[in-house]
Amino acid sequence: MNPIKLTALAACCLLLNGCVVAAAADLAATTVLTVGKVAVKGTGAVVRAAIPDGDSDEEKAQKEKKKQQQELEKAGYRAEDYQRVE
Repeated sequence: MNPIKLTALAACCLLLNGCVVAAAADLAATTVLTVGKVAVKGTGAVVRAAIPDGDSDEEKAQKEKKKQQQELEKAGYRAEDYQRVE
């Protein structure tokens, strides 16, 4: 075999070897990022399914109480003592 061809073949193998390593590293990084993204999206979906509005029972009760107080104030009552304001 011609020494020039042998040198060219060896150079190609060495250069392409670097491309294979870079491609493998890119594949590994992409896989890790994709798995992480899917895990985060899955966890978010489970949390939203378990707690649709994100409010606890105590927060819901406080919102309802505040809503009732606002309705009473609109009708002319003070929420503290429920007496008509003249």
